[in-house]
Amino acid sequence: TLQMLTKAAEAEGMVVAIVAPTGEGITDSGGSAIDVAEKIDGGPSVLFDAVAVIVAPDEVASIAALPGARDFVSDAHAHKKFVEYSAAATDVFVAAGVEADGAAGYQELDNTRKAADSFIEMCRHVRAWDRDIA
Repeated sequence: TLQMLTKAAEAEGMVVAIVAPTGEGITDSGGSAIDVAEKIDGGPSVLFDAVAVIVAPDEVASIAALPGARDFVSDAHAHKKFVEYSAAATDVFVAAGVEADGAAGYQELDNTRKAADSFIEMCRHVRAWDRDIA
């Protein structure tokens, strides 16, 4: 999922930066190392034009418990960033008090290149200005 989204973003000329719970790096589902650009409590979503919240199902509880992760998604929501997310990430949104389902500028990544390309196309509009912030 991450590789697919990264390829779509880079094809558009975007720079991808990985934000994770630790700065020590993470691994993908195949066990390959992924370099981390920012630690989640040191690289807030305000630094980015758009965000993708991709969480492994077995990590969702620990991620949702992190204050920095909750701040990251709630700030992205309030700043009307476009947000692509994995199905497991919805629990992080709930923990942060963010209603992503049906909100303008949110799109669930369904593991297809078509969804990744659609997200990249949305990002051309800079912000989800139609999002209602309650």
